[in-house]
This record gives sequence, C-alpha cells and structure tokens, in this order.
Amino acid sequence: MSINIDPQQPIPTDDGLCDKTLRDRDHYHDMADKLAEAIAEHFGADIGEHSSANCPWEMALEVIESAPQPQQIPEGYKLVPVELLNFIAAKEHHLPVEDRHCLRIMLEAAPEPKEQP
Repeated sequence: MSINIDPQQPIPTDDGLCDKTLRDRDHYHDMADKLAEAIAEHFGADIGEHSSANCPWEMALEVIESAPQPQQIPEGYKLVPVELLNFIAAKEHHLPVEDRHCLRIMLEAAPEPKEQP
C-alpha cells in the first residue's frame, strides 16, 4: 500500500489528526441520535436517554427489527382504495350486467390479506 503525499500541503500533526477524529466521531454520534429519535417518533416508541443502563441506538434498532412487515402486493396486482370498491359495490345494481360480472371476477381474483404476526 502506498501513500500519496502532496508536497504542497502541510503534513498534519498528531493533534490535528486527533481533532479531526473527534469531530468525525461527534458528527456520527449526532447523526445516530437523530436517526434513533426519528425511528422512535415514527413508531411512537420510547427509546430513552443515553445512560450506563440504556443505549437509545440499540433500543431504536429493536423497534425497527420488531416492527411488523408491510404486506406485499403480489406480482400482477394493483392496490385499489377500499373506499372506491365500497362506492362501486354500493352502485353495483346501476351497472350494466357485463360490468357487474367483471367487478365480481376482479374481487374474487384478489388475494386474501395475510395475517400479521
């Protein structure tokens, strides 16, 4: 492994490198705090404060890992609002026979929702 040093740039001191490392660490710490707070707010979870007995980052990770997975829409299907289906069903008797038949076929073909664990 070779290191390219630009002779025009001053060589960083040990103190300068340590300062940069600490600034980087503080930046990543702040970002991890923001991420944990956003997760807690999104899921309405209490992740607590940093202490010797609690790490909000770990708590936020537990919240994410235990969150129910969103139901996937099977290949070849489209999501349709329930309100629209209810509206169409309420007006079904006004539809031509062919349209009622198509509506019933579409509803019967729709996959059943999966139970969430």
